[in-house]
Amino acid sequence: MVEAATHPIFEEPTDFSVINGDRVTLFSTVPELFAVDVTEPEGVSILATRPTDDLRATILLEDGRFMSWGFDFDVGFLNGNGTALLVNCVEFLASL
Repeated sequence: MVEAATHPIFEEPTDFSVINGDRVTLFSTVPELFAVDVTEPEGVSILATRPTDDLRATILLEDGRFMSWGFDFDVGFLNGNGTALLVNCVEFLASL
């Protein structure tokens, strides 16, 4: 679930046109998730959470330069949205 819709990873180079609370499917099959409790420590931004009610973060940005997706997956399982978001993340990190 999108938690930071205005963050560049949701806008460039592919614009997802999402708002907070939107769900974006990233995988063709469900990968194992490694989620982090949503208590947001200093220097960590929560960009997306699991699409469940337990509010655990799966895409985190730490100190504005380290990103964790929190998924154990083979990139072959990414669907079109997942591939585009991964490219957006790489573009964002490369621009730092």
